[in-house]
Amino acid sequence: AFKGERRLEKIWSMAKPGDYLFIEFAHNDQKAGSSHLDPFTTYKETLKEWIGEARKRKMIPVLVTSMHRRNFDSSGHIINTLLEYPEAMRQTAKEENVALIDLNAMSKVLYEAWGEAASIKAFVHYPANTFPNQKEELKDNTHFNPYGAYELAACIVSSIRKQNLPLAKFI
Repeated sequence: AFKGERRLEKIWSMAKPGDYLFIEFAHNDQKAGSSHLDPFTTYKETLKEWIGEARKRKMIPVLVTSMHRRNFDSSGHIINTLLEYPEAMRQTAKEENVALIDLNAMSKVLYEAWGEAASIKAFVHYPANTFPNQKEELKDNTHFNPYGAYELAACIVSSIRKQNLPLAKFI
């Protein structure tokens, strides 16, 4: 969908040598429909295409596995709703010799540490009438509120530092 909406064209038109391109997608691409990608074929092909395009422009691609959705089992563990997409990205990172930030693994640890009840505070969960013209309750277990976005960004920064990526010197 990102490519179909021509957002990728904008990135390529503005790219400069030395720019970093963080690539993370799967939540929508795994759904049936015109944007569907199969994990070990079209998803990996798309990742490799974007890596190649970034390298052509002397950009530095970094793959980021998709974070889990907030979906717990009865024992308080995260249920993998992303199927094989994170693994397909891990394989692609190795095959293409590209840095990988495993946000999928980190988000599992983070959400399980928070627990099912407390983790709500990181997601778009708001009672009706919290915002102007918002008549219905919001219950979104995929998208983050500012607090949740900050915590996931902190995971990414932590991984950049741990791997000592050249970008770490700017953090």
